[in-house]
Amino acid sequence: PSEDNRAVRFLSEEEIYQRLSNNQHGRVLDLSGTSFETPKSIRLLEGIAATQSIYEVNLSNCRFTAPAFKALCEALRLNESVRQVYLTDAVLPQGALEGLGEALKYNMTLDHLLLPLDHPFTAEEISIFYDHIHFNTALAFIGWPQKVLKEVEKQAQTHPTALVHLGFLYSSPLMTMSKPAKDHKTMEYFKKADKLKHPLGAYGLAKIYQKQENYTEALKFYERAADADHAHSQMILSTYYRALWPQKSPLLSEPDYLQAFNWARQAAHLGFPEALYRVGRMYEAGRYVQHSLTKAGAYFHDAIQKGHPEAFTALGMLYNNPDYAYYDPEKAMSYLELAKRYTHLFSTATRLLKNIEDH
Repeated sequence: PSEDNRAVRFLSEEEIYQRLSNNQHGRVLDLSGTSFETPKSIRLLEGIAATQSIYEVNLSNCRFTAPAFKALCEALRLNESVRQVYLTDAVLPQGALEGLGEALKYNMTLDHLLLPLDHPFTAEEISIFYDHIHFNTALAFIGWPQKVLKEVEKQAQTHPTALVHLGFLYSSPLMTMSKPAKDHKTMEYFKKADKLKHPLGAYGLAKIYQKQENYTEALKFYERAADADHAHSQMILSTYYRALWPQKSPLLSEPDYLQAFNWARQAAHLGFPEALYRVGRMYEAGRYVQHSLTKAGAYFHDAIQKGHPEAFTALGMLYNNPDYAYYDPEKAMSYLELAKRYTHLFSTATRLLKNIEDH
């Protein structure tokens, strides 16, 4: 959905969302087991490009022709909300990995990619892939097949991004189902990446220290990653300055909302969905920033384009506020109707819609 109610180019939103799974957030597009060989099935993949609000795409056990996989890669290049893609047991065409690398070269949204564990990726394909994503600072996790890990290790000698992927992979359930995670091994990869100034290296170290409840050290590395423009770390710092992190025992006794706003705004400028929504809320409330419903609306709209569910209700209620320069109860109701697609927002959106209709 968009401000001007622009239609999806290939499929209507209703058709796309009929394929959404019934998970609690309503943001999973489950296409598992599909054979993408016909023009109609390929149009479904093309439709992903224009449909923001999808967080996860499950393509497990799918079969792709070369044109179909090219359509998927183009959709991932254009989409600004998909964070996770699962290709477990999928049948991929030749050159698939290079296509993914080209698609993710400038994609700063996708952070989790699970590849087919039995696909015969070659050393040349893996090398080209890492050449393409050399400057990508969003893609933290790749589920590589076990048999190609030695080649990924070779790439780690010249690509810090590969170090990060190995660090997250060795601490994941894929590698620790039969044995406990070895923090010292993952820390080794993250420290090397951090030494090479890769922000995900510092972020990975922060995650380990946070898991160990060493929040002082975790904060130090979140700050380092945030200074290197890692949006998620910037948002964690914003939460820290709101005296809400760590959740069990916040390090700050009193919030510093100005710092919280500044870090959230930096993350918002990088397109981080939660930051866009949070900055909108700050402008709406006028807390330690000049009150501006116009700016709040702009941030909510951008958050919607990045797939943030709560932004639908926020923008809907803003359109129902007579003080808003673009006051429009009909638009308010349209955004609240869209919010109802999310299971966890259904009752709230329904109640708000009833309040508007009653008045």
